[in-house]
Amino acid sequence: MSNNFLDFIKKVKMRGVILSSIMEDNKYNVIDYSMLSKQEHLELIRGIDFLFDNDVEFFLFERLFELSTSIKKICFEVINDYRFKYRENYDLCNSVIGKLNSLDYVSLVEKSDDIVNYYANEISSRANIFTDISLCLDAMFYDYYIYNSIINNDIDSIDYDDIVISTTNYFLNNAPEIYLDEKFYDNSMQLLNNAIKENHVFSRIKKSAKLTKNKLKDNKLRIHE
Repeated sequence: MSNNFLDFIKKVKMRGVILSSIMEDNKYNVIDYSMLSKQEHLELIRGIDFLFDNDVEFFLFERLFELSTSIKKICFEVINDYRFKYRENYDLCNSVIGKLNSLDYVSLVEKSDDIVNYYANEISSRANIFTDISLCLDAMFYDYYIYNSIINNDIDSIDYDDIVISTTNYFLNNAPEIYLDEKFYDNSMQLLNNAIKENHVFSRIKKSAKLTKNKLKDNKLRIHE
């Protein structure tokens, strides 16, 4: 697997882990950071550091659009909880806190075009399933929820057809290598077949699911050429 692919998957995971802690009424909590082992907790902090260096717009999104999320707050809680429990790795913790604090001094007036374009690209790579930019954080959460469910063979509980289509398109457009894994391919195909079967013959979702299924098949053929 290429470094770009691994970095993309890491970004998907970190977004999902952070958002799972702040989504209102989230019954699909991917991870409870308070229950992490010491090493897992440290890796989460390293992941936040990675996300800041590779996806800083993620931390600025809520400020620009005045959303009721608290991405930075949950990151502070993760770091401070680790420092209080284990009293080590202060250099890393202080470095990440410093980076997060630096966001307060970023001019959103100067940065707004970059952030809007960034999330417009996020939306476009989902094949227009999500047309409202304010829904991007929801989509990012479900990217990891669906990813996590697929790799754990736990797809029976997924019944959000439009989100399945969105995430599948997102992975196809950004990390097609993920479907080299037969389990990931088969489970993704099953989810799309479910969407096709369960929706009305003339529905938008059914049509989108069929198009995405064909893209998934074409991707498999292209990868194995």
